[in-house]
Amino acid sequence: MLESILIASLLLRPTFNACSVESELIGPSTAIEYRSEGGAWTKVESFHGSLMGLSEDCTYEVRLSEGSSILAEGSFRTWKSDVPVAKTIELDPATFTPPMLIDAKGSPEGWIRYTFKGGSYHNPEEVPTFNVEGAEYVLLDDMTLTGAAESSNVIVIRGSSNVRVRGCDISGWGRHGIPDFRAVPGYTPGNGRCVDKNGNVINRDGAILIGRGSSCVVVERCYMHDAIPHTASWFYSHPTGSECIWMDCPDHSTVIRYNDFVGSDSHCWNDCVEGNRNFYTDGGFNQDADIYGNFMIFANDDCIEIDGGQKNVRVFGNRFESALCGVSVQGCMVGPSFVYDNLFSGMGEEFAKTGQTIKTDRRNGPGARTFIWDNTFWGRGSGVTMRATLQAEVSGNTFCAGQQVKDIDASPSSSVKDNRMGVEIEEKNLDSSYPRRDLPFTLSAARISVGLSRKPVSISVNGKLPKDASIRKPQAFDWFDADIKKGKICVSFHDEKMQRRRLYRGAFLVSTPGGLSRPVSIYAETEFVPPYKADKPGDFAWYAPDFKLEGRGESRTVEFDIPEDGNWWIMLYGCGKHQGTRLDNAQIKVSVDGSEKQVSKQPVYGYPCWAMIVPDQKGLTRVHHYYLRKGRHSITVSGSDKASFTGLVITDNPGSFEPNENY
Repeated sequence: MLESILIASLLLRPTFNACSVESELIGPSTAIEYRSEGGAWTKVESFHGSLMGLSEDCTYEVRLSEGSSILAEGSFRTWKSDVPVAKTIELDPATFTPPMLIDAKGSPEGWIRYTFKGGSYHNPEEVPTFNVEGAEYVLLDDMTLTGAAESSNVIVIRGSSNVRVRGCDISGWGRHGIPDFRAVPGYTPGNGRCVDKNGNVINRDGAILIGRGSSCVVVERCYMHDAIPHTASWFYSHPTGSECIWMDCPDHSTVIRYNDFVGSDSHCWNDCVEGNRNFYTDGGFNQDADIYGNFMIFANDDCIEIDGGQKNVRVFGNRFESALCGVSVQGCMVGPSFVYDNLFSGMGEEFAKTGQTIKTDRRNGPGARTFIWDNTFWGRGSGVTMRATLQAEVSGNTFCAGQQVKDIDASPSSSVKDNRMGVEIEEKNLDSSYPRRDLPFTLSAARISVGLSRKPVSISVNGKLPKDASIRKPQAFDWFDADIKKGKICVSFHDEKMQRRRLYRGAFLVSTPGGLSRPVSIYAETEFVPPYKADKPGDFAWYAPDFKLEGRGESRTVEFDIPEDGNWWIMLYGCGKHQGTRLDNAQIKVSVDGSEKQVSKQPVYGYPCWAMIVPDQKGLTRVHHYYLRKGRHSITVSGSDKASFTGLVITDNPGSFEPNENY
């Protein structure tokens, strides 16, 4: 497997199904054509820079022309899924000492394969299991890796080429932490983020780190779940926590395909896949990368961010669900990037906050381009927002319900065409062939919402279900069972284990021995109401007696005593005037000790819960403390027409009042 092919002034970088084409000869009138051996020539637009939809393990010819003149030509062969293994190193769990340095050098004709005897290893240490550095043609294959608790990573890959991580089940990594509300500004503890035992913010705890100096790294058919950290939510501030893959600016040609990245509400991902250096030309995946056939679910920020270089970065055939946003293309510093043929099956992070389904940003590189083609935008989420600094082609997409293309006039150089708007698709009719995988069966349901009924559900199988298929389910989802019975998938619920939050979100996989699966997501409601008396042992909490505030015209003043000088948080117990688990913002005004009234946007749901008063909110933080001296104080709150409030508390620990009982 060659990293790249340089012929005269033509640089070709193939992957399994695509090839990046670069040349200083490419100009506005240059034509790029390609063909398989003996086939007909296919022309692509020169500004794309990517040949897509190619077949694996196949030779192609490519040429650049201008008019009748051939400027450059060459050929390449796409990668193949199966690689020749010259040597297998079977590690013994009884004698293995982490971290193991892998710097072996195989060859295209003979890869070096690593696996564990018995297939499993639990890492009891606070270090990665593998450090892959300076390696070539290495395969980490068919392993169940648990542990590496208090370590940020399980597998670290740096300065290596042609490395594949295949068929691995990874869980139980990352740092333990507690939420910190100390009053420290900026990207530090104090914003509701979790900190580790040393007081450091827990972030970038990725099962796999793909780092600088690496090329042609493939992560495929892996299942990542049940990480240790709890990721902070947008309920407080920009999330930080764990992810499945941490992209730290590799050189080129990274492929992430056919993986299942399944978080949970108690252990959401920050991003399923997060990148470093978002607004730099080498950031994120950097260049020449493919992300396809993946299932990514339950993240408090993005399912995946490709922010950074985005030079021939292609995202296709995936299913993205239940995150603030699906794909982030903000900070397209070089481009072009491609997001096509994906299913966005409903956004919403842990506390139901949504953002752009495909996230863009005003900061982009000169001439940045992105192509958003043939995706389905279903369920909650706002769709795509156009930016003046980003030339986008948004075409052939299906936008359901309220999802849309916003601010089209703000980007006159962009193209928005042939999209279907306001399409109604019932949940039961979502295309279960997403993520796109070569399997002989699909399921009658990709996503199930059972509401308050929580009655057993039967899912039928379309096609041939392999006899050795099995159910895979993260440990966090002990509140339901999924079983294969007589060729059907049967789902049942455990009410006694559904007592800690209003909305329970889960997923399971119908898996085959080869590592490919069909995923099903499940959403169940309860009648849980966050308790009014929510303080924990050791907290200070003063509850305003008989507090009630209805409507915009009402105002209420409360006097209270503070036992000592320090930082104090003021919270309201309120209920939105809508129904269900949708998040809304109720605008109130607040004054402490006679100060000028300031606006606070209180998050509310269709059931009562506690939320912090955050006056004059700016930036990404929804955490605010008041420094109050010992003694008598007062607060005046003016109401909102969107909510009613029946409680006010002064506390030294706002984390105890979180609407979901995570801690």
